[in-house]
Amino acid sequence: MLSSDEIARLVKDFYQLSLTIDDHRRPLPEQPWSEEDHQARSNYLDQTLAEQRDALRKSDFDKANPAAQL
Repeated sequence: MLSSDEIARLVKDFYQLSLTIDDHRRPLPEQPWSEEDHQARSNYLDQTLAEQRDALRKSDFDKANPAAQL
């Protein structure tokens, strides 16, 4: 069984992943992306976020580790 601190860390990591995904969706001026590249990256990050949410919902804490996914 996970302690409250471990659960809190997983939730914090999950929301940090959400923020990281948002940051990566913003194209960098020195590296312009084509619309196709941007969409592919956005889709990948959406899928990763959905997998993280699903793992947390199922209490599958081995898969709910964002660092292991990226």
